Amino acid sequence: MPMLEKYFGSIPNVDNVPGETPAAVERRSELAMRESLTPLDIPFPLKSVREDVHIQMVDPKGSTVVYFPIQLQNVTQAGSLESAEAELRDVLRLSYLVRMLETRLVEVLRFERGRLWSFCRH
Repeated sequence: MPMLEKYFGSIPNVDNVPGETPAAVERRSELAMRESLTPLDIPFPLKSVREDVHIQMVDPKGSTVVYFPIQLQNVTQAGSLESAEAELRDVLRLSYLVRMLETRLVEVLRFERGRLWSFCRH
């Protein structure tokens, strides 16, 4: 916080009379704004600083991804409404199937084995 206060304190301010609407200020060039700032004298370490942080965790958290190679039977053909409807039906069936598998997997892991706390769909 002291560095932040020092930084904000080094930015020039236009004097405004309290209670009055400030007059429109013409925007200065980028170079003029940079030149008007006062640089801070912040010493940086001469070499890398390494700190080991140990956090006590209840259980390690890992992730597993399950992929199924799936090929749709119906693919939309250009200009064919029937093929688009057939592909949409296949995609909807597949999405319902995936949701059912996810739900069952979560039930087994969370309730029967007590191991799962969160579930992310990719």
